Amino acid sequence: MKKRTLVLVMAGGVGLVLLQVAIVAGAVYAAHFNGRGLPGTTVAGESISGKTRAQVTADLVQRAAATTITWTSPGAQPQTVTLAELGLTVDVQATVDEAFSRNSTVGGQVSALFVRDRVDAVITSDGKTLQATALQIAVDAGVAGSDARVAVAEDGTTFEVVPAVFGKVVDPATFDDVVHSASADLTARSTTIEFVDGDPLVTDEAAHKGLAEANALMELSVVVSDGDKDHSPDPKTQATWVTFPVTAAGLGAATLDINQVTAWVQKLADDVRTDPVVGKRWVNPKGEVLSEIRKPVDGEEVTNVETVSQTIIDHADAGKDYTGQFEYTTVPAVWQTDEADSLADVLAYLPDPGEKWIDVNLTNHTVTLFEGPNVVMGPYSMVDGARVTPTVTGLFAIYLKYESKTMRGFEADGVTPYVTENVPWAMFFHGGYALHGAYWRSTFGYSASHGCINLPVSTAKQVYQWAPIGTVVAVHR
Repeated sequence: MKKRTLVLVMAGGVGLVLLQVAIVAGAVYAAHFNGRGLPGTTVAGESISGKTRAQVTADLVQRAAATTITWTSPGAQPQTVTLAELGLTVDVQATVDEAFSRNSTVGGQVSALFVRDRVDAVITSDGKTLQATALQIAVDAGVAGSDARVAVAEDGTTFEVVPAVFGKVVDPATFDDVVHSASADLTARSTTIEFVDGDPLVTDEAAHKGLAEANALMELSVVVSDGDKDHSPDPKTQATWVTFPVTAAGLGAATLDINQVTAWVQKLADDVRTDPVVGKRWVNPKGEVLSEIRKPVDGEEVTNVETVSQTIIDHADAGKDYTGQFEYTTVPAVWQTDEADSLADVLAYLPDPGEKWIDVNLTNHTVTLFEGPNVVMGPYSMVDGARVTPTVTGLFAIYLKYESKTMRGFEADGVTPYVTENVPWAMFFHGGYALHGAYWRSTFGYSASHGCINLPVSTAKQVYQWAPIGTVVAVHR
């Protein structure tokens, strides 16, 4: 009995020691692999055992950038591209999260001692580039067919079907499968492209269905009111709106292109927009208004371009005509204020910097040319309207110019006509009032004309050549 008891005691002691050893070993194991890749775990074919998340992340980024696919196709030089150039992106975060998913539990950590975990790179695709590249390979090899499509006819207002052409496509086993394999383990691949017979994605039957849809869209009425006038697209413009989305399933239903519709609506909105007119005034140092040269006028702009455009699309998709109206908001005008010590310092016109304008001083009988507030020519002596036929005063702008013009009118009695032929360098700024050369005068600096501003011929030519249509003419006393 004593020997048996001794054996049991010894066995229990050994078991206790082994348990302690196991606990210590487990603790050491857990501590070592805490936040590190577990044994037996590979990412894209490479072991990450003992590596930190940061190290695995950096490795993945580097390997993804370095992974290439090289292919050779008939009649073309070998081409090598990266995954990114094929529209493929390694989702590094998702891949690392999956690789470290077993670290979160004790059971997961222990299972790593017995079960290997192979993690492929998580790949996302833009869904277009890979397919487009495969198509281009077939095009470059001269074997590609073409989809049937609906195109605008020569008249620009109707549509026609362009039939499909049967051809060949890249064998997925020699391209797509190779690319996906390289993406999974981030290892460069080489392949020789082969071709197989391919059916067009868009058949003639589908295109004829699209043709009927396009014609139905052309029959829809679109009317946008700006509040005063109604506007509708001409047939050629409306034809450019029609588009046919092509998806993996083939030709989508005909619809209107939002970009084309919005461009048309935006142009209408721009045409009816009114910009605010900046008010101009002089004030003294106390802020008191000395002179108002021009009152401000608020502008107006359309606020619902996007809504109108999208509603046109929605109505078209539902097979309905559209009638809508612009909504407006006010664009507040502002004052441009300049300071002067007194009214004597104020110009007859408050110009923008560098703006050309003409000062006509009826008191001094002079014409002076300004750019902004600076005199660039003059003052020149002139003859303005006589007492019985005075020159109009105010702010005007040159609206017509003639190098030579026959002028007609009536004397002060309003009955006796007069005609003056070949009046040189005439610049009309208000009705029949003009600045012009007066070859019949030898002296200037007084009031005697029928209302026009008479200048020496050489001076009139200078003014004519300097002042474009639209130049402000400020006539004052």
